[in-house]
Amino acid sequence: MKIKKRDVLKELYHDKVSVSEIRNFKDKIFEKPSTQSRIYDLLMFSKIEKGAWIHGAPWSILAKWRYEGWPQKCPVCNKKVVPEKFGWMVKKIEKEGYKLVHIDCLDKLRKTRNKATWHAKK
Repeated sequence: MKIKKRDVLKELYHDKVSVSEIRNFKDKIFEKPSTQSRIYDLLMFSKIEKGAWIHGAPWSILAKWRYEGWPQKCPVCNKKVVPEKFGWMVKKIEKEGYKLVHIDCLDKLRKTRNKATWHAKK
């Protein structure tokens, strides 16, 4: 059975699919060696979405960012983040939620003990 592309973030944002259903679809992709290398294409991820997902952004956050806009400021230095240029990681900041943090700001974030957590995809 051929696996067809699905815009899972669009489906999730418009409440046409659950996170559980997306995980099942992702698992089907990983079942076949022939489709594993095409996972981002089959999920219809942009390069930015791929990067954020790899860094642990949850499905619901990716969908929200795609349709409502990506974070534009680093919560550590308050300087502009340009998602298309990368140089950031996804971090969950206590009381602020998921944010894009400049890679150069990660040490400062750890030192200030801002209670950021490293999140793996669930």
